[in-house]
Amino acid sequence: MEMLQILMLENILLFVHLVGMVVLFGTAATIGLFMFWTHVTADPSMMAHVTSVAVRADAFLTAPAMALQLLSGIALARLAGVPLIGSWVTVALGIFAFVVVHWLPMVFIQVHLRDMARVARDTGASLDRSYRILFRIWVILGCGGFAGLLVLSWVMVAKPDIF
Repeated sequence: MEMLQILMLENILLFVHLVGMVVLFGTAATIGLFMFWTHVTADPSMMAHVTSVAVRADAFLTAPAMALQLLSGIALARLAGVPLIGSWVTVALGIFAFVVVHWLPMVFIQVHLRDMARVARDTGASLDRSYRILFRIWVILGCGGFAGLLVLSWVMVAKPDIF
C-alpha cells in the first residue's frame, strides 16, 4: 500500500475506534443512570419501559460498538506493527474481555428484570425481593464493567510498557 493509503486507513480505523469507545461510554452511562433512577421509583410500569429500552440499546448500540472496538483495535495494532501478545495490546485485550464478561450477564439480567417488571405492571403487583436482588447484581456488574472501560481507555492512551 502507498503511504497515503496507509495513513487514510489508519485515520479511518482511529475514527471508528474512537466512535466505538464513545458509544460504549455513552450507552453504559445512560443505561446505568436511567435504570438506577427508574429503580428508585419502584414503579413497575416505568421499569418495564426503561428496561425494554435498555435491552434494545444494548442490542443496537453496545453490541455493535464492542465488535467495532475489538476489530478496529486489532487492525490498528497490526497496522502499527504492535504485537497482540507480549505488549500493551495484550493487557487491553484482557481488560476488554473483563468488560465483556461483565456486560453479557447484565444483558440477560436486563431481559429478566424487564420481564419481571412487565408481569408486575400487568398484574398490579409490586416488584418483589428477587427483583431487587437481581438489580443489585446488575449494578455490581455494571460498576465493574464501567471501571474496566475507564482502565481500558487509559491503557489505549498511555500504551504502557508492561512486558
